[in-house]
Formats: sequence, structure tokens, C-alpha cells
Amino acid sequence: ILWNNINPEHHPQFTTYRWTTGYGEEYDYNSIMHYSSRAFVRDKKDKEMKSLLPKKSSVEAKDLGWKDNLSEIDIIKIRKMYKCEPYREFKVACSTNENCGINEYCAPLVAECRTKLADGSFCLTSGECLNHCTEGVCSSCSIDSECGSGEYCAYKF
Repeated sequence: ILWNNINPEHHPQFTTYRWTTGYGEEYDYNSIMHYSSRAFVRDKKDKEMKSLLPKKSSVEAKDLGWKDNLSEIDIIKIRKMYKCEPYREFKVACSTNENCGINEYCAPLVAECRTKLADGSFCLTSGECLNHCTEGVCSSCSIDSECGSGEYCAYKF
């Protein structure tokens, strides 16, 4: 997520909620629910400005979003969510992080796989965050010098 390219009032559109799960599936760039690479950009006239860039090198930014049909992974997740065949006995239960999918962790106490939280989300431990937990907020940095030239650490305390 390229936060500097998104108006702050649209930041909540990228919030990851504590109770979400990927149902043990890999991140789905082809999901019908995936935003385009230009979703909520600050300057719509700048055709090169992006709000999202894929982490996977084999996926191009131009291919994000705007899908007409459910992806294969969308269908699997829906079947798992509603306990349809062949997933009638599927549980999101886990005992370690290795039991969970990409960008998920095994939540203590409930022993369920949960989606790791994005920068700016409230956290208790670094294990809940995509990066790390600093003073109760997920962040990829703790001081401005950890950022690129002309950038600053938005969630430092």
C-alpha cells in the first residue's frame, strides 16, 4: 500500500480487521474483491500514480482489480466459509503460525488463523502485524531515518 498516494480520508478503505482470515489460502491477486492498483489515488489525473503495488514479482500492477468473475481461490474460500463440500469439516484452527496461510498468524487464546494487521492498526504484539508492533500500533518503522529520502515514519511513537 502506497499510503502517500492515498488521501488520508480513504486510508480506512485499506484497514485489515483483527477477526479476518484467509482460510489458509495464499494471497489472491485475482480475487473479484481486490482493488485496482489505482484505487483511491490522491491525484486521478496522474495516470502513473498507484495506491497498490503487488509484492509478488510475477503479478503486474495493471492486472489488479476489475475482475468479472470469482477466482478459484474466491470459490474455495466461500466453500470453506459456508462448510460446503469438500470442506464440511474445515476449521481455521491452528496451534502454530505454520498452520496458517500467507500473511496470517495463529491468534493466541482462540487458536485460529487471523490476517496480519496493516500499518496503523492497533496491536498487542508484533506477531499480529505485517511488520512490527510499536507502542500498540502496527508500523514498518519507528524512526524517520528508517524511511526513504523525503519520507517520514507515519506511525512512530
